[in-house]
Amino acid sequence: MSITHSENASGISDLVATRADALRSKSPTGTLSTQAPDFVQYGLGGPLQLAGDTAMDVAYLEQAFGGFEGPVDYEVVDQHELIGEDVAVTYSLARIGYTVAGKRTDMWFRKTLAMAKIDGAWAIVHEHESVPMTPEGTAATDLRP
Repeated sequence: MSITHSENASGISDLVATRADALRSKSPTGTLSTQAPDFVQYGLGGPLQLAGDTAMDVAYLEQAFGGFEGPVDYEVVDQHELIGEDVAVTYSLARIGYTVAGKRTDMWFRKTLAMAKIDGAWAIVHEHESVPMTPEGTAATDLRP
């Protein structure tokens, strides 16, 4: 059976939605289920990269999600997709809102996902999140689309 572009696009959309749902529900296993075994992340928080020995695992995500008080708001907008037969990239704007130690954070950022079809299923192999910098060298976290 040959895979059509629309089937691949549906698989990519489903994967992005599954990851967003897992983040909103603070689910370590749901988040990890969207990732390839050799997943690499350049995330908003430290360290500079998560890969290999520093890769996300259940304990890392339980600690990260455990610090959030109450619900996590998360949305993806203006998503663009470049989809091949077994490799795809999405780039978009995303918003996350959460409370830690009584302080509310709500910010927009840029997000790129690289995905590969592994054993017939799409998985995220790389995630890159970033915010613009001001001329003074601070993160511009107050920008809105």
